[in-house]
Amino acid sequence: MTLSVAADVSVGEWTTTHLPGIHLTHADRGLAKLLHELGRLAIYDLQEGLRIESRGWIGVVRLEGCTIRIEPNLIDGHRNLVRLLDYLQWIDLMKRLPSAASFEAEGGDLFDLIAWLMASACEDVLRAGVNADYMPQHDELTVLRGRVDLKAQALRLWGRVDRLQCDFEDRVRDIPENRWLRRGLRVARGRVRNAGVAFLVRRMCTTWDELCQDDPTESLERVPLTRINAHYRQALELAYLIVGGVTVSDVFHHGSVGGFSFLLNMPRLFEEFVSRAVENCVPTRHLRVIRQASERSVLWDAEEHRSYGRVRPDLLLESDDGVARLPIDAKYKNYDVHKLDPGDVYQAAIYALTLARGASRSKCVVIYPAARARRQQRVQVRVASEVLADIVAVGVSVPVLLDELLMNDPGTEMRALMDTIGW
Repeated sequence: MTLSVAADVSVGEWTTTHLPGIHLTHADRGLAKLLHELGRLAIYDLQEGLRIESRGWIGVVRLEGCTIRIEPNLIDGHRNLVRLLDYLQWIDLMKRLPSAASFEAEGGDLFDLIAWLMASACEDVLRAGVNADYMPQHDELTVLRGRVDLKAQALRLWGRVDRLQCDFEDRVRDIPENRWLRRGLRVARGRVRNAGVAFLVRRMCTTWDELCQDDPTESLERVPLTRINAHYRQALELAYLIVGGVTVSDVFHHGSVGGFSFLLNMPRLFEEFVSRAVENCVPTRHLRVIRQASERSVLWDAEEHRSYGRVRPDLLLESDDGVARLPIDAKYKNYDVHKLDPGDVYQAAIYALTLARGASRSKCVVIYPAARARRQQRVQVRVASEVLADIVAVGVSVPVLLDELLMNDPGTEMRALMDTIGW
């Protein structure tokens, strides 16, 4: 099979796909190299065509020869992705989508969906009111305002009194909230495929260009939410997704777009989902759920007499008295059809042997997304036939578990998760 130029192909997560007859252009190579270095997607240009090795990132990669869509197969589609984001309260999406929305609009992709949602959220901000605040300003004025910058005055306007270099504060809209939205809209503008989405994004981008200024080379910290800027929450979360998920090749910065990608980090999303699910499932009485519990004394540098590194499971369940502990790790991998990777087994073994206590023998639980029928994998750590620790991997159906969590109704997935945890 030979694919035509500008072909549109879909691949699943954690898969290897071959695209015969397609090769990277010179401009595409910069993007492919960057994606590989960032660990998001591996694209190899072979003699017979492209070989694509997807990982735990989903979204769209647009090359000159083809468009590659990485679909969220492990959670059964884009709609469950939207529901997952909504459950995590990153963005309040569900009210914007019809109950039967499938997202797949003609000529659209995942980036178009996020861009449309952000443009709609920016409209909500406009209706609620755009914030402004007093920000430090420096300008050359004809009358004194604030205080004179004596150093700048001496260097630039020595001996002149008709022009003054002034430092003052003015109420402006160039605040971080508006700068984030302008930056997200500018990233989205020109990259959406759907005509209707492109029109809405361009209109919002023009509005924000008039409202504030932003230098995209400057780093921006995420904005703390208060009662004053609470109506910015949805738009800001979407701006973070767009700016953080977009990767462009180096030639883009010189004015020639050689490629574009928008990819979401699904392992991080799944880790957050598992953390929320465990916190909602386990009884909180006499039990603590600790996220990213760090232990520095496990790995020790004997020469330097100091910690060699941190041991940090995604979750650590601990009784109030500290007697019982259970480490839990989330892995966004297709363990429905593959056995556990050796690296994940070794990592879980360290957690079980060093952090777990209180049971007859040490245990670590690994949770992964189950796209098909749920099954478990069990690995024992043995020394001279003596079992020292158990590693239990259990698959959970994200759509079913989401339904149960949102309805607060324990069902098969919640009960299976509790049984595996054993608390």
